[in-house]
Amino acid sequence: MSSYKHIGPEGKYIIDRIAKNKVKSDEEWLALEAKMIEYLKTASDEEELEFAESGYGEMIYMVCEAIRSRA
Repeated sequence: MSSYKHIGPEGKYIIDRIAKNKVKSDEEWLALEAKMIEYLKTASDEEELEFAESGYGEMIYMVCEAIRSRA
């Protein structure tokens, strides 16, 4: 995670939650998605690009879509 030069604390928190396997329940995934959406609203262009390239945003989206499709 230390290789992310443009990602701020909120983005690093989101990445850390996934990288360290701390997201366990459906509710936690959906809450993390909401946090990511809020984070990206204020992220700089460099931050947003680096976060997108990390793949974590796509992972969150895919997991949450699967959760919503089961409901």
